[in-house]
Amino acid sequence: MTLQGISWTDIPATTWRTEVVYVHQKPVLFPGNVESNLRRAFSFQGRSRAHPDLAWAGASLSRLLLPEDVLARDALTLSVGEGCRVALVRALMLDPKVLLLDEPSAALDSKATEAVAGLLQEWIASGVRGIIAAGHDEGMIRLLPGQEITLADPP
Repeated sequence: MTLQGISWTDIPATTWRTEVVYVHQKPVLFPGNVESNLRRAFSFQGRSRAHPDLAWAGASLSRLLLPEDVLARDALTLSVGEGCRVALVRALMLDPKVLLLDEPSAALDSKATEAVAGLLQEWIASGVRGIIAAGHDEGMIRLLPGQEITLADPP
């Protein structure tokens, strides 16, 4: 694996983790409200000097069809679909070069899937960025730009 032509073995782990961010199918959320979950990503090594843009996060969460008060809500009471959208926005706030997405629309209805795809399309277009996504949702696959690779069972 390479990132911008550099082998992953030649990139320090802390640098790799700032450039490549994984978003799990089942959202990883911590005790506390949504805002504290978004801030938490900025407390780790390599991110502690950065500051979260909570205005952007709130606008993005609203764009992803979450209620206005979502930042104040208890993160552990969110539905899986709501949690997935929070985890995605948290990952985007980190401004990686590559997002690794596992089933990004598995817990979403069609309207939320379209909203997520729109945000991801905008994110890709705004810089030198990429997405590697694994998924079964034909709707999401059609909405995301790029190359599709289909894996099949061996004969």
